Amino acid sequence: MQENIQVERRKKGLYKVLFDVAFEAVIIIDLDTYDIIDANPKSLKMFEYSLDELLHLKITDLSVDPEQTEIHLANENVHCIDLTWYKKKNNIKFPVEVTGARLTYEDKNLIAFNIKDLTERFQKRKIEEDLKISEKRYKAIVEDQIELICRFTPDGLLTFVNNAYCSYFGKSYEKLIGTPFMELIDDVDKETVDNSFKKINKNIPFDHYDYKFIKDGQVKWIHWSNRAIFDEDGNIIEYQSIGFDITERKCLEEKVRKSRNRYRAILDNLQDGFYQTDKDGNIIFVSYSALEMLGYIDRNEIIGNPIRNHFLDPDSRDVLVSRLKLAGGKLYDQEVEILNKNGEVILISLNIQIVLDENREFNGTQGTFRDITEFKRRMNEIIKLYHIVEGSQNALVLMELDGTIIYANNASLTVARSPEWVTIEEYALGKKIKNFISFDDPINFTYVCETISKTGKWFGSAYAFCACNNKERIPIDVMFSKIQNGGGKHYIVASYYDVSEYRKLEEKIREQSRLYEELTEAMQDLVEQMNFTNAKSSEKINKLEEAFRKSVNNFRISSSPSKGGHRINAS
Repeated sequence: MQENIQVERRKKGLYKVLFDVAFEAVIIIDLDTYDIIDANPKSLKMFEYSLDELLHLKITDLSVDPEQTEIHLANENVHCIDLTWYKKKNNIKFPVEVTGARLTYEDKNLIAFNIKDLTERFQKRKIEEDLKISEKRYKAIVEDQIELICRFTPDGLLTFVNNAYCSYFGKSYEKLIGTPFMELIDDVDKETVDNSFKKINKNIPFDHYDYKFIKDGQVKWIHWSNRAIFDEDGNIIEYQSIGFDITERKCLEEKVRKSRNRYRAILDNLQDGFYQTDKDGNIIFVSYSALEMLGYIDRNEIIGNPIRNHFLDPDSRDVLVSRLKLAGGKLYDQEVEILNKNGEVILISLNIQIVLDENREFNGTQGTFRDITEFKRRMNEIIKLYHIVEGSQNALVLMELDGTIIYANNASLTVARSPEWVTIEEYALGKKIKNFISFDDPINFTYVCETISKTGKWFGSAYAFCACNNKERIPIDVMFSKIQNGGGKHYIVASYYDVSEYRKLEEKIREQSRLYEELTEAMQDLVEQMNFTNAKSSEKINKLEEAFRKSVNNFRISSSPSKGGHRINAS
């Protein structure tokens, strides 16, 4: 008997060892309660729980689909779920394969769940799918390229050409594949091409060259970029070449080479005015754009003139040169006032640099400039308008047509009774206007939007939500207007102000009016009950009426609220 007990203990110990070292996660579950009663270290790592935490959970707590898990547990046979989803402690979902085996231990119905993480398999499948998509995309891109693309073996036989390659050389894909690509190269350039490929190795995997050939009786130039493709051992197994026609560029380069060097600077600054001076400060060249900017027609009107004569303050030219030398020979975005042909002042933004001679000595200056007079004027207007808008007591809000706020002034914070530390950015920008303004039924925001769309504006009463308590509503008068910028884009502007004090005054007036009406009715009833036949009674009535009029005068109100500029007379 004692020997049997020892055998059982050894078995249990062996099972525990196998359970703990199992390659996959194993969880033991009570079939009657779905409670987790044991879990091996692999499952703890998989689900990122401690053993104690897992023992307080049910297997359904780990499942993304608890109902599916319960159906799985109800199956009496040894079974497998090819794919289901479980979740870790941090609620991260991951795919698993689950197999289960029923067992009985100490009169308990148990099931052992063997759980296999399929994340890697899913990732591999996703990679394979992405590769297929990439391959199709790559093929489509290559075929759609206007550049000439080809591949060939180390001995020069073509293995791939795209449509542009075939079209350019006037040959079909079938006729090109397997033929030496060198057959398409002029004999004069074959040595150049051959030397280019000899340069390519593992350390220098690519090279490029230009070559010319005769096509349809005309000289054509192609720029080729060549890249070697290596195997795992570093051996070249294939070359890829990408070429594009540079005939036009070659012709342009030839023309540029025949031009003088100063025109290179002009080509780099076509949109701005360009000038050059000698070391004495005399103008030796100006671009046509500079002439136009200054109001001149002919270069001879300005060539040879001292450039200081065109400065509003002639001494500022000498100051610029001094600053140039201290700044290392270049200055950017210098605002300078100059005079045009008519003596009018123009504000320019100037980029200027020193020109040195062959001995690295000062030989003059050159620079580009653009007229910013109108730009500055508009900027000043914008700044002025900005101060007006920001200084307004009315809340002003600019929004997209969908109600998204892109600007709000400080008064919008005041109307909303926002705390001082809240900024416009925090309060409004990027949010919807309907989160800040509401309307009484039957008026609603949809109706307001429809009215704005049809008429371009809407005016009426509404409520602004209090920034401190979103449930509190502040009565406002608001106007919506649709505007358009210079580019034709439409926006909506909302202007509104707090009418709380005005509303309180209105209510007070209404209350006084009610009291007046009640007194009037009471007086009428009293008069009807009087005896008008004797003079004494008439005298009493007259005195009573006089007292009533004095009483009514006490209810007359003439007041204006602190904000809004309203004046109300109740007589």
